[in-house]
Amino acid sequence: MTPSQRFAAIVDKFRGKAGVTLPSDEPSKKRKFGSSGLRIKGKVFAMMSSNGEFVVKLSRERVDRMVASGEAARFDPRRNGHVMKEWAVIAPTSKTKWLEVAREAKNFIGK
Repeated sequence: MTPSQRFAAIVDKFRGKAGVTLPSDEPSKKRKFGSSGLRIKGKVFAMMSSNGEFVVKLSRERVDRMVASGEAARFDPRRNGHVMKEWAVIAPTSKTKWLEVAREAKNFIGK
């Protein structure tokens, strides 16, 4: 399964969940940050980057732990070394379950 297919399956799991906006529910916003993302309260919590990476927003401490364990990398959207400290990139080869971390991100943003 490709990363895009995996993300599509996650989007389907969030379909109909209270407060969650799906990428297809929004007007076309090509190339804007989070335009392909799942949102809660208008804020992106999980998305596919323009590079085809699965990216989630979590607490800085959680991202620090994931990076230290090799579970994730920090998100560098401009690819210029300026990472976003509350955003983690989960590699397609990671053993991290994308749906579980997406739910964790939704709960982090939706509190």
